[in-house]
Amino acid sequence: MIGDWNVPFASPHSPLSKLLKICAELGDLLLTCCLLGAILYQLLAAMSALFGLRDRVLSKPVKSPSQPPPRNKKSKPTLKKLSKQRGFRWVWILVGFTGVALLSATAGAILAMTMASTPLMQRKFSPAEAAVFSKSDLSTVNNLQLPELTRPVNILVLGAKVLTSDVADDSPDQERFGYHALVNSFDGLTDTMLLLRFNPEAQKVTLLSIPRDTRVDIPGYGTDKINSANALGGPALSAKSVSGLLGGVGVDRYVTINVQGVQALVDALGGVTVHVPKDMKYIDESQHLYVNLKAGKQHLNGDQALQLLRFRNDELGDIGRVQRQQW
Repeated sequence: MIGDWNVPFASPHSPLSKLLKICAELGDLLLTCCLLGAILYQLLAAMSALFGLRDRVLSKPVKSPSQPPPRNKKSKPTLKKLSKQRGFRWVWILVGFTGVALLSATAGAILAMTMASTPLMQRKFSPAEAAVFSKSDLSTVNNLQLPELTRPVNILVLGAKVLTSDVADDSPDQERFGYHALVNSFDGLTDTMLLLRFNPEAQKVTLLSIPRDTRVDIPGYGTDKINSANALGGPALSAKSVSGLLGGVGVDRYVTINVQGVQALVDALGGVTVHVPKDMKYIDESQHLYVNLKAGKQHLNGDQALQLLRFRNDELGDIGRVQRQQW
């Protein structure tokens, strides 16, 4: 499980929107090329048949009464047979292009219609929890069935790290592993909290990081660290806590992702190229966390990217980690 979200694909400038537009345009282009190619092939075939008939009429020998009958000889491959073979080859090429065009156009249409439907949501909210997030219209649908933002939208990004010790004091997994192992869950502390603001008019994205140890008033639980809001009441309580911290700023949508999801996402992208600011070395046997990175620009896989994001054993502590997470 990689992510828990209720975010619509609402930005026309997102990589997904651009990909869908390219798929649709590529499908249209290939279909047009195939149609033009088919018309051109028919014209060439007609011209070839016409000129071939004329050549056979002009080159037909005139029989003479005194001329002996021709001897039977083995016929050699004629131009007509070669032209047929070439014709069949062009037919297969056109069929192949047509298939690719139809597949591309169909895939783009299916993806566009799927992503433009109801927002993706994995978590079920109570009416009170759902009321935390905005219900007003965020976007309109364009000609390609892709939503486009109509107003600024605030999205809360929650990065969760759940250990066996967070799930239960007598967790059987902790006894089995012998250390605080990672659990593939979203119901834990959110050590990473980001508030993203998408502004379609300015075509600008603004990011605000909220340190995990920020003490706030968590509705119904009193004053506590803001990263505990998700463990106490899920993303809805986290959104209310963030809104209260920022003076009533509304949260329209949220995304939750755990550390396993980050690692899988980076690996799916083929890694990321980043500049590691300094040598990073840290060992935490209680979590089996091993960080060993060298300074400099390098290409990191999912596990190495997690080492960079989780490292905080320096003079800046969690603030330094927050800065690296913004990269």
